Amino acid sequence: QTDNGQVSGLSSTITVDKEGKISASDVPFTGVFDGGQIALSFHGAGFSGLSTANLAGTVRGNTITIQSIGGNGIVSSTIFTRASADSFKAYADQIRTTAKAIRLDARLTAVANGADETLASTRAWFSYAQKQMERVPQLKERYDSVENRMRELLEKEQSTVSVVERSQISVAISQLNVTVGDWDADIDMTWQRILSELATLDRNYSKIGLDCAFPEDTLRAGGASHAVIDRWRSACQSFTSGKQKAIPGCRVITQAR
Repeated sequence: QTDNGQVSGLSSTITVDKEGKISASDVPFTGVFDGGQIALSFHGAGFSGLSTANLAGTVRGNTITIQSIGGNGIVSSTIFTRASADSFKAYADQIRTTAKAIRLDARLTAVANGADETLASTRAWFSYAQKQMERVPQLKERYDSVENRMRELLEKEQSTVSVVERSQISVAISQLNVTVGDWDADIDMTWQRILSELATLDRNYSKIGLDCAFPEDTLRAGGASHAVIDRWRSACQSFTSGKQKAIPGCRVITQAR
């Protein structure tokens, strides 16, 4: 502030949103102070989203009260209290600590959700794989039946003199070969799906296993909330138990190929 009541300065703002993202802005201002009344012009889009914002208010002791009109026409007041640079730094440090804790909570929640989803995917994978395994005896019977039929046709073809009949038998054998080929393709696609999904589950188990190994003391020191830590711990315990139960079943299914 100058002797003739002219004021100028810099409005520094730091905030954190619900996702832990920090936003900071420095907006210069100029204005006039006279008899307890103050009028300020903030220059820059960082203030209220406007290129220039003209605001007025009052000054009493260490407090500045600025009045502004919102988009709904309602007048609101914002109170600024004089503080030291160290106080602002302490506030900014607290904002950064809060942001870190929010992000840590979000990460732990994502790990817990991922653990639950991986266990659910594992159950679905087992259900599908076991259904395909149950098809094996039926498929074997069908293969045996077709092989027997092809053997009979080949023997018949060798003993048949008529060219027309031999041609008809040859066509029948070819059709059976096509049928077996379709079955083979279906089986290969089924196994590709089973093994591909198992590989995805294996990667998820490895990643989540690492994320479940965080020391709880480190999480608490990082500002994670008790509720989120409890949720993370419970999900990781279920995840670890589910993984141990799944390993033998995975081996049985993959070895069955």
